[in-house]
Amino acid sequence: MQHLYVCETYRARGVGQALIAAVKTHVAAAGAKGVTIGTAPDNKSAQAAYRAMGLEEITDAGPRFWIEIS
Repeated sequence: MQHLYVCETYRARGVGQALIAAVKTHVAAAGAKGVTIGTAPDNKSAQAAYRAMGLEEITDAGPRFWIEIS
């Protein structure tokens, strides 16, 4: 997944978590085993948000995070 964006006015209100939950539901229905989310290297706030959500960080190819679908 690329380009997940939440307007600043709505940040820290659970909107990002709700969007990621919707993505997980959608890809699970398609049979996917997981989703990666990429971020720009300078987007520290998004990286911090993904870490706070407990997403697994992938460090070998830029800032990316993994969500396992179970």
